[in-house]
Amino acid sequence: MTTQVIVGSKRILIVDDQLTMAELWRMKFTQMGYNVQLVRDGLDAINLLKEDKFDLILLDLYMPKKDGFTVLAEKAATQNADTPTYVITSSIKDDDLIHAKALGAKRSFLKYQTSPKEVVSAVEAEFAK
Repeated sequence: MTTQVIVGSKRILIVDDQLTMAELWRMKFTQMGYNVQLVRDGLDAINLLKEDKFDLILLDLYMPKKDGFTVLAEKAATQNADTPTYVITSSIKDDDLIHAKALGAKRSFLKYQTSPKEVVSAVEAEFAK
């Protein structure tokens, strides 16, 4: 299942199976004028990354079909190989965050310890480069 909102020029892909959290991010970034697409599993994410180009990816680590680690590894073979990817996860395991960074995650946020303002600021800083 995908949800797409065509707004603005910067494209963000949100990959998260926790619908409440994913919808929160989708609404926030859409209100800011970004074009946001949402998928709920890693398999759909990889398929989209092969078809479309995105400016930024927000990625959960633990999801059905393919997890975020697999998405990070497989995105290298897509047209989004260089797309900045921020992990937003509820996992507090240091090993998970280290592994995600080794696979190319630019930055990691803990879902329930990070304010929306922090994530928004990071995304805006990325787009300001």
